[in-house]
Parts: sequence; C-alpha cells; structure tokens
Amino acid sequence: MPHHYEQVRSSTTAIRRWREDEEVPSRGKLYLLCLTICIGGLQVVWATVMAQGSSYLISLDLRPSIVSLVWLAGPICGSLLQPYIAYKSDYCTHKWGRRRPFMIYGTIATIACINALSWTSEAVRSICNLLGVSDHGFGAKFVIQVLAVVGVWLLNVAIQPVQASIRALIVDACPGSQAAKANSFASIAVIIGSAIGYGCAFIEMPKGPTWLTNPQFKGLCFIASISLGVTVTITSVMIEEKAVNIDNDGSEKSGLRKIWVEIYRAIRTLPPTIKMIMAVQFCAWLAWFPFLFNIVLFLSRLYEVQTLSEKMGPPSTKFYNGLRQQSIRHATLAMLVFSMVALVTNLCLPYLVVDADSSSTSELEWQKEERPTGAKSGIFVVLRKKLVNRLTLPRVWMISHIIMAFALFGVTFGGDGFMTSVLFVSLLGFSWTLTQWAPFAMIAAEIASSSIPDLKSLETDTEDQSDSPESVADLRPRAGITMAIHNIAIATPQMLSAIVGALIYWAIIWLPSLYESSLCRNFQSTTTPQTSEISIPTWILLACMLWRGDSRPTCPDSECPIFRSSLQSMARFEDVVLKLRRWAFPSEENNGSDEKLLASTTSSSVASIDEDDSSSSEKETRSQTHHRIFFISSILAIIILGAVTLTTLLVDSHSGVVPNTPPPPSQGGSQVVAHCGISAQEAMERGCLWDIMSFGWIHPLCFDKEESDRWAAKYGPFDWYVDDGQAVDEKEQPVNGTLTQPLGLDEIPFAPSVWTTQGYHIMHCLYLLKMVHVAALNSDPVSNEAVNLGHTDHCVGLIGNTDLIEYDAITTPVRLLFVQCVTLQ
Repeated sequence: MPHHYEQVRSSTTAIRRWREDEEVPSRGKLYLLCLTICIGGLQVVWATVMAQGSSYLISLDLRPSIVSLVWLAGPICGSLLQPYIAYKSDYCTHKWGRRRPFMIYGTIATIACINALSWTSEAVRSICNLLGVSDHGFGAKFVIQVLAVVGVWLLNVAIQPVQASIRALIVDACPGSQAAKANSFASIAVIIGSAIGYGCAFIEMPKGPTWLTNPQFKGLCFIASISLGVTVTITSVMIEEKAVNIDNDGSEKSGLRKIWVEIYRAIRTLPPTIKMIMAVQFCAWLAWFPFLFNIVLFLSRLYEVQTLSEKMGPPSTKFYNGLRQQSIRHATLAMLVFSMVALVTNLCLPYLVVDADSSSTSELEWQKEERPTGAKSGIFVVLRKKLVNRLTLPRVWMISHIIMAFALFGVTFGGDGFMTSVLFVSLLGFSWTLTQWAPFAMIAAEIASSSIPDLKSLETDTEDQSDSPESVADLRPRAGITMAIHNIAIATPQMLSAIVGALIYWAIIWLPSLYESSLCRNFQSTTTPQTSEISIPTWILLACMLWRGDSRPTCPDSECPIFRSSLQSMARFEDVVLKLRRWAFPSEENNGSDEKLLASTTSSSVASIDEDDSSSSEKETRSQTHHRIFFISSILAIIILGAVTLTTLLVDSHSGVVPNTPPPPSQGGSQVVAHCGISAQEAMERGCLWDIMSFGWIHPLCFDKEESDRWAAKYGPFDWYVDDGQAVDEKEQPVNGTLTQPLGLDEIPFAPSVWTTQGYHIMHCLYLLKMVHVAALNSDPVSNEAVNLGHTDHCVGLIGNTDLIEYDAITTPVRLLFVQCVTLQ
C-alpha cells in the first residue's frame, strides 16, 4: 500500500517544490477567524484540565506530590512526541493535506480520552459490581487511581497532534506580512477559550443520579469535547489545504533515531532570533507552568481559610467538605477575571505596537489594513504617535515579564487575602496575552522572511551553516518542526517545575512545622502527604495518528456498488464545501479570476472605473465605522462583565459559609472513603442514615446501627429544643426555661442546629470515643468527628469539668453534621 510519509535525503527538493506554490494570498478577517477558532476549542480543554484536573485527582485520594508528578505528562509528551508528529506532518502527502489528518484524528482521540478520564470511577465500580467485588475497597480505589493517571497521560498524548498541526497550519495558510495578525487572532481565540472553560467551571453542573461522582468535572469535560469538536470541524471544512507532492529519492528517514537526528539538525540551523525567543520562553515557562496548574487550587484554599477565619474562628480544617466545591467555583470565577483582562489587552495592544524593524513613520502591514487612509484621528492613533518607535513587540513582551514577576511576588507574599490575590492574578492577564501572542508572531514572521533569500538575516550563524547542508533561511517547508522545537523550549521547563513541585510537597511531609505554616497551608488536602513514589507510564504509541494504509477496495468500481455510492456521496460533499468556502471567502477564491477579468476588460471606460472606486471607498468607510462600533461595544461589554464578576467575588468572599456546614475545630483521618454531602437531601441520596448518637448523617460504611440504638435506649431518651428566635451564635449562656419549643425525633435530622442537655453531650463524647476503639480493633473506617483530636480534647475537658455535672441543664448547642468515613492509617 502507498506510504503517506516520504522523506528526502536533502530538503532542497522539498524547498524547490514549496517555492513553486509559495504565493500565499492575503487573508481576510473571516478567513483568519475560521483558521484560528480551533485553537480556542483546544484551549477550552486545557482550561478544564487546569481548573478541575488537580481537584479531580485529589478527590480520588491521590497525594499532592503524586498529582504534581502526574502533570509531567504534558511537558514530556510535548518535548518528545510533538516534534516527531511535526516532522511527520511536514512530509505528509495525505490527500487531505499535511496538517488536517493529524488535527482530525487527534481531536477524535482527545474527545475520547477526556471523557474516559471523567468516567473512570463509574467504569471501575460497574466492573466490580459485575464481578461481585466490593467497589469501595482498597483494590477498587487503587485501580481507579492507576487508570486516572493513565488517562491523564493518554489525554496529553492525544492533544499533541492537534496542537502541533494547528500552530503549523496557521503558519502555512497566511503570508508573512500577516503573521502578527494571524497570531493575534489565535491569541484572542485562546483567551476566549480560557474564559469559556473557567466560566463553565463556575457554573454548578446538574447533580445527576446518586451513583454519579464528580458531576462537575464530567459536565465540564462534555462541554470541552463539544467545543473542540465544533471548532475543529469549522477549521477543517472552511480552510482548504492542498496536498504536497514530495519526490522520494530513495532515502527515507523512518527510524526514530534518524528522525531525531534530523530534528537535531533543524535545531542547530535555527536563526539566532528564534533561538533567543526560545531561550526567553524556557525561563518564562518555569513560572507559567506551576501558576496555570496550581492557581485554582491555591485560590480555593485562600477562600476556605479566609471564610473559616472570619466566620468560624482560627482555621485548622483542611479541605472541609462543605466549602470545597464553593471555594473551587469562586477560584475559577477569579480566573475568569484573569481571562477578561487578557482579552481586553489583546484587543487594544495590537493597535499600539509598532514593528521593531520599521522606521519611525512606518507601521506593521496588518495595522495598515485596519485603518484606511481616512483614519487620521482616534485615541490609538494619538498613542501610537506618542509611543512611535518605542513600543515594539519585543519590548512589550519584555515589559510583560517584569509585570509577571511583580504579580507573582504579590500573589505569594501579599498575604492571605482572597481578593488581594485575585487582583494580582488579574494583572497576570496582561502577561498571558503577550505570552500567547508575541513569541508565535515573531517566529512566524521569521519563518516567512527566511523563505525569501533577499530577506535572509545577516546575523546567520555561519558555523552552524557550515556544519549542515541546510540553510537557516529554509524554514517555511519545515514550519511544523520549527514550531515543535519551540514547544520543546516551553515543555522542558515545565518538567523541571513539576519535579520541583513534587520535592516541595515531599519537604512538607518531613517538616511538620513547614506543613502547618501559613505559607503552605493553602496547598494541603484531606489526604495527608506521605512518602511514596509512582511508576509513571512511559511511551504510548500514537498508531491512529500514523495511519499509512489506503482504504480503497481492491475490486473494480463496477463490482463495488457500495464503494461507487460512497465516492458519489463524497463528491457531493466536496461540492457543498467548495460552495461554502466561496461564499465565506469571496476575495480569496476570486483572486485569480479577478486578474483574468481585469485583463479582458481593458477597454472599459474611465468613468466606470472612477464610479467603482467611489463605491469601494464608501463601502470601506462604512466597514470601518462598523468595525469601530463593534470594537467599542466589545470593550464595554467585557468591562461590564468584569465589574459584575468582581462584585460577585467581593460579595461572596464576605458572605457566610455554605448552609448547614459548620466545620469542626480540626478534622482527622488520612483517607476519606465515603461522605454524606452538604445537605440532608444529598445525604439521603447518597444512602446515608441518621445517627442520633453522632447527631448527623453517616454512611453505612462507618455506622453501627445496633450500637447506636443500644446507647440511645440505655441513656436516653434525650430532649431537644429550638431557641426563642435569636441566633445561636449570639447566645453565649442560654438561660434554662427560655428554650420552650421542643423538637420531635422526626424533625431533628432536618434542623441545622438544636439545643440539648448536658447529659446527651457527655454520652455523645463517650460514644464517639468507643467508636474509635472499635474501629482500631477491626480496621474499619470511622466517623471523621470521632478521630478529630480537637473534638477529643473538648470532650476530655467537658467530662473532667466538675462544674458541669448538672445533666438536666440545657447548656449545649448541637449543630448538624455530615460525616465522612475515614481510615485510621
């Protein structure tokens, strides 16, 4: 069968064939929108992973140190797998084009992997039920954890062909003069994708049936799948990509070693400008990686600490269940503000930046297109005149790194205030815009200019040129591998950051004082970090991306009616796609026909030409007016939305905690195996039962009903009351006789707080102490309240206080609990 990847011994043939079709027409805004919209869909996937990925893995009882190592999957795959895929796509001769096969197949794999990751728990538990094995035991949980780690790696493998092909396609489909404009569109798409991902993460997803776990993450993965599928479909249908014919001289580079030798040669022959850009990216992403993957978790801890400190006294609860989802949703809402700042920056900044290589009176080519000759005034024109020849793209990029350093220092050492950290994080939106725009625009411009001998840089590394037969100017045919090398510069520091993060978590394990300090308390979880290592899955071959066969049947058309009808259907589909492209991009499709029409109408009158010019000028002015209205409306809408978001954060950060979820002084237990939610309704849906002696909803895994009933019968009945209308927190010393409203046993499970006698209080303490003893003897899970050292100290002080021996005195407020079953390991 024919081979889709044919390499040549030297790149001269490929370059010569490329330059035959090197004329890339100027692209309109609608074309650039369809070209770059797919990278926005991919960013929705990344935003979902960054917003909920760490929380999802921790909810599976993975330790933070292991979670930090799990995220090594992204940079490792980006460093090793993406260059290989980019090399294959550069020499791909598939009939769909060089980039589109990888983009389509990668999208299908990404959608499958991200949904499989979100449904890991349900799949394992279903198999356990079919096999008659306990789905809550250690074995089931271990399998879930392993499959979740494997799922993260598979997801990162599937993303690589999509990411590599999208970036390379942007370079291939646009001329060099539009490199900055195309990458500006891509940057806007990335920021909008982030806003969609973080905005959806703030919205509470439907709960679903009781057996469904993590419905929030499942809903976000489904939204991300739809976004990626729709956007990649738009790009694949609307953007035409011609197949490239590369002659094979009998020297294929099919082995991994030979391919990596070729990649190494490409690295050595890069122009100095691109090498400097990659050096800057290496240093910058040492900071960006831990920020992107940990900021939501960091802000959620700040929200928990601040809320508990303001409402419930000094914080010692780590990951209190009633606040977890609320804190994560508010953290993602803060990241929505971050995305809005980035979007406003991306809409405004391109009008102020000038070309670094241009004179003081020149502009970038794409900036000239935005403002016709009639645009002589305006705030951006005035600002550009003031900043002319100063605010170049490299300089703005440098300023963004200074702002980034300042903002990160502010987030780290600016105190424990939630809103203070949100403001510093929002400031990072400016730097994030430049990170997504400047390096890609400069590299794309360098690739475009290097393919033209006259524009070749005079600063070429002659030593590198002498070592390689390839010239540094021959970059456009290898745009894919060049962008993949840039991705190596981004991914390598991410691996270093992930390893450093894991070492920090392990340091927390061995330094208890550091573990309890204010700088580290924001990174703690219910799972106490312990020293452990994990075997990370190594390489997973991307066989579906390296499809080589030809699916055409061997029988003739006359003997294959199914094949003949399929060809006819494909032909009709291609006609529809062609008509759609011509309707959407009339200027691009009619470039050649316009020249023929001009040649055939040389005898037209001058008056008719003048009339056409006048009509064109009017349309241009009208289009410019509409563009200004749209631009100003977009800025105002984003500012208003940002103000509303900040107002919501300010109000909610000073509001009370989740109803019916007051935290205990401290929370013990190393592993949570079952919980009862945050409301009576959710507790019943999860199968929890009411325990009068624990005074809370408790899961059957850690509930001995017979023992509870025996204590209630032996030491009861107990009396229950509501207060006289005043808040419980305001009654420091309730007077006996004022609490005259008794409660029945059927009302207690649904009351957020009640008052009871001192006798019940003491029996409650003794009952929980016995439950800890029984659990330790039988190695069974137990109520988290029972292993709470703060609660035990409280009970010891209560029982040992001889002044509180009046068992009939109504002195004890009791608040409703929703118990977690934890282990004693």
